[in-house]
Amino acid sequence: GHKRSTKKRKRSAKKRKRSAKERKRSTKERKRSAKGRKRSAKGRKRSVKGRKRSVKGRKRRQKDKAKGRKKKAKGRKKKAKGRRKKAKERKRSVKGCKRSAKKCRGA
Repeated sequence: GHKRSTKKRKRSAKKRKRSAKERKRSTKERKRSAKGRKRSAKGRKRSVKGRKRSVKGRKRRQKDKAKGRKKKAKGRKKKAKGRRKKAKERKRSVKGCKRSAKKCRGA
């Protein structure tokens, strides 16, 4: 089956901000007290077998992500269109246009 990575869980355990009291203590002491709390996932291999995970949630998340990507792309396209329009207007407003006003409208 698909093995889920535990990297994220481990990292969050490592990067937890320690309090001043904790920082002052020696490493051995800290490790001793951490044993009771078991903050890191190390040394506790949890079995993945026999746990059914539904695909539904994952599918929904993927769909949501795709939707967001599409929306972002749409926004980018609109922005680009606006930029092009503005550039055209700027070109039109330049003095000393050699063409007649009628021709100049399309820049």
